[in-house]
Amino acid sequence: MSGKYFPLLSAVIVVVLSASVPAAPQPDRLPLWWPSGLRQAEPIGPESPAPATTPAVPSARQSRISNPRELRYIAVAADTDVLNLSSSRTLSATQRHTVITAATIVAQPAGQRSALIVVAGDDHRVRLLEAEQLRIVQTLEGHTDWVRAIAVRPDGKALATAGNDRTVRLWDLSDGRLLYTFDRLPRAVAALAYSPDGHMLAAAGLESKIRLLIDDGGGRLTRELDATGGDFRAVCFSPDGRHVAAAGRTGGIYIWEAPTGRQVMHIALPRGTVYALTYSPDGSLIASGGSSGQVQLWRTADGQSAGTLGKDLGIVMSLEFVGPQYLAAGTSNNLIHLWNIEDRNEHHRLRGHTGSVAALRYDPAGNKLVSAGYDCTVRLWELGQP
Repeated sequence: MSGKYFPLLSAVIVVVLSASVPAAPQPDRLPLWWPSGLRQAEPIGPESPAPATTPAVPSARQSRISNPRELRYIAVAADTDVLNLSSSRTLSATQRHTVITAATIVAQPAGQRSALIVVAGDDHRVRLLEAEQLRIVQTLEGHTDWVRAIAVRPDGKALATAGNDRTVRLWDLSDGRLLYTFDRLPRAVAALAYSPDGHMLAAAGLESKIRLLIDDGGGRLTRELDATGGDFRAVCFSPDGRHVAAAGRTGGIYIWEAPTGRQVMHIALPRGTVYALTYSPDGSLIASGGSSGQVQLWRTADGQSAGTLGKDLGIVMSLEFVGPQYLAAGTSNNLIHLWNIEDRNEHHRLRGHTGSVAALRYDPAGNKLVSAGYDCTVRLWELGQP
């Protein structure tokens, strides 16, 4: 293990994909799935929006989501220098593209004219895109296998990445320098999340422990949170930073006190695997999604069910709250669903992806949604006037 120090990053939920046909099992790697019907994707401009939505029952009260539309998208070309890249997809006769499994947005970093979108996938690269035009401005190299998870420190100055090579890497977002590599992990990492104050990073993967790393200048492992069953696929911090929650193929949602590591709650799930987990902005609810084909809501006060959203959605692989009122879900049916949490009505369905939607991230400043997935594209959606 080498490096200078371990900066910490903001809580970003990164979801591990799932769908129908797994590859040959490998105990320390994440299973792979492929969408059908992939096509060449070309950037489109806001002057020619695609038919993006199917309206559902509208909310009775005025919302910030009004006539959402897809502004533009880009297919991310794979790095041809990566050997044995069997997982990338051929979208054209001359170019292979990278399957994207992680995405986030950095609110207008210093020296940048617009926000940055960060994406990563199966060609071992992490790419920074200028958000307005989806133009790649920098590529970070260092991982030696599929990058499954990314997280940004709340101050927007540093980035954490992790994946199948069993390392967590820390990068300086101002110049792309690799700051630190934490390489003590025995299994692939499926998810990263940072506490709201940026002092603690949670790493979850194909084992029965959640590792909490703290910023003390040396990437110190502060504690390990144990659970029964192992194989975590999602992790997140509560908005106040007091609790960390994780789930996967563990038979439930585990919640611990972040400062002490004491388990305070276990929410038993009836069946399936959880691939997405997120707290509501006020911390009163936690939403989970996965192979059950619906989104489940739980009260954090007592762990009891607060209802479900949707039915027969396919596999829910990404979840993101859009402000306090709405919840977005990306699915293996290539759709993004938007629900009104207050009345449980589906507000819109965003159409455009031709593969499973692996990652979602909301930009409150511009009232935009970033999505990415197995069709090798990054898409930017305008949800209405900010």
